[in-house]
Amino acid sequence: MFMKKLSGEKMSSSNFYCPVCGTMVVTEEHCPLCNYDLKSSQKISATLENEKGSSKEGYIQINLGSEKWQKIEPLIISSWSWLCLVTILIGIGLWIFSFIRLFQFRFGRLIYFLLNSGALLLVAMYFSLYNEKIHARNYHFLKNDAVTIGQIRIPKFLLVILGISIGLYWIGGILLLIPAILLIFLAPGQIQWRIDRILLTSSGERKNRENETLQKSPKKTTTKSVKKTIKKSAKKTIKKSAKKTVKKSTKKTLKKSTKKYP
Repeated sequence: MFMKKLSGEKMSSSNFYCPVCGTMVVTEEHCPLCNYDLKSSQKISATLENEKGSSKEGYIQINLGSEKWQKIEPLIISSWSWLCLVTILIGIGLWIFSFIRLFQFRFGRLIYFLLNSGALLLVAMYFSLYNEKIHARNYHFLKNDAVTIGQIRIPKFLLVILGISIGLYWIGGILLLIPAILLIFLAPGQIQWRIDRILLTSSGERKNRENETLQKSPKKTTTKSVKKTIKKSAKKTIKKSAKKTVKKSTKKTLKKSTKKYP
């Protein structure tokens, strides 16, 4: 019954998506998931339309209820559990096949067996979590539960699906990879793909922070430079004084030796 309701659900034009968590909201004034005020979000959506798709630095633009996603969403949600089940069955079949061929004692067969085993483990570990989030339309979690590589953030959901696809030789994993890519880049919500910017901070606050850092940095540099110059000058003076004392002492000893032994 739940699958039928999801597949037969009509997406009306009055539907609205929370800009913070991406949950679909129809009539409520607050988001049922994160309790976000939707009246203020109407102003945000108006400014975003005026910007004509220009995204913030470090973020991919919020997608507020596009027509493409309204058509795709019921299909993805209703078929996700079945696609996962088909992927598991394909993975088990490939695992059995690679296990039988493993007795031929070839190194390549062992690699295939390990890849299949890893893919099945990923499906078993993350199936219930991602299935629950997709059916709850918690797109904010799927987009922003990420792994940081340097300064770039990659959604963990996408990495897990890629790992499953590679482990199943793209046969079963492609059934999950296409819906995952559509969900990441078409579902409403905001993706933070870089970690050097902070969400929900105004441009004025950023400028003030940048000015504060610029004011603090010269002091540090001046003190460091002064210390370095003092050390260098002290070393030079010590070397010069040492050379002078050595020269004087050698001259005195030479004079004394010449007097004693003319």
